[in-house]
Amino acid sequence: MESAAAMVTTNDQDLRHETIEALDLRFAELRLACPEAIARIREEMEREGLRHPLLVSDGVEEKKLVVIDGFKRLRVARDLGHVRVAVRVVHLGAVPAQVEILRANGPRRGVTDVEEALVVQRLHRQHGMSQGDIGELLGRHKSWVCRRLELVERLESGVQQDLRLGLVSTSVVRELARLPRGNQGPAARAIAAHRLSSRQTAQLVRVLLVVDPSEREDVLARPLAHLPQRREADRYPDDPRLSAAANRVRQHLLRFRAASHRVVETLRGHDTLAFPSAQVEVLADIGKGATTAAQEAVTRVERLLSSRTRRDDVGSRTPAVAGV
Repeated sequence: MESAAAMVTTNDQDLRHETIEALDLRFAELRLACPEAIARIREEMEREGLRHPLLVSDGVEEKKLVVIDGFKRLRVARDLGHVRVAVRVVHLGAVPAQVEILRANGPRRGVTDVEEALVVQRLHRQHGMSQGDIGELLGRHKSWVCRRLELVERLESGVQQDLRLGLVSTSVVRELARLPRGNQGPAARAIAAHRLSSRQTAQLVRVLLVVDPSEREDVLARPLAHLPQRREADRYPDDPRLSAAANRVRQHLLRFRAASHRVVETLRGHDTLAFPSAQVEVLADIGKGATTAAQEAVTRVERLLSSRTRRDDVGSRTPAVAGV
């Protein structure tokens, strides 16, 4: 079995220009459409042209140049009216070429877990590879392969198609996979129609898993009315040890911590480089204000902590009174 490591070797002679029409896109369905990434690439190519060649293989099928990496760049190049693009040609068979799709994007974390699942499914179903062999080829444990395969094979074909077209996000798909087939499509449409957040999507799925079948239609028609509404008082109840003023400070600190965690998780789950520069400018203005406010809050919290330290120091230096 060919190792996933060091599969591709290239030299300057492998670089050439080919017409877009000559390129085979059979593996395009293994990569998901990302409107933000495509917009960013279009902006870059309008300004600088195609800076990096596409990676193609001449070993998948005789006389075919099959694209392995650069699907978004190719799509933008076609939209911009390019006839020829730079390609770097390697000689990889069908299985190693699909593994290279994952490997080529690994260093920049450009592949989602759903895209990994699509590659695993294709290796398993079309090439007849066992889960153990796939794990060995990808340098992964068999349990990882099993989880990826289960993720995509739980999905209805319609949801899979919407995913490939970029009509539904990977975070939504992970939740939809928990629903039985037949319920995923209507749920996906309700999520899109009501523009539910990731948290609301997870709540909706939990409701759909337990609701009486006779009520499912109403849940999908009015999802927000069926989602749990958590009261602020329930989320951050007062601490009986604190005064009213101290409890207000405590609640604001807890909200600040929760908001900070949400920012971290949101940015971790998105490729920030995929946002076009115009959107980055908008986010940058908000980010500067948020950073300034956060820094002021941190300063004041540090003062609070240092005041406690000073009180402790004063208490420890106070001499004991005889007879007390």
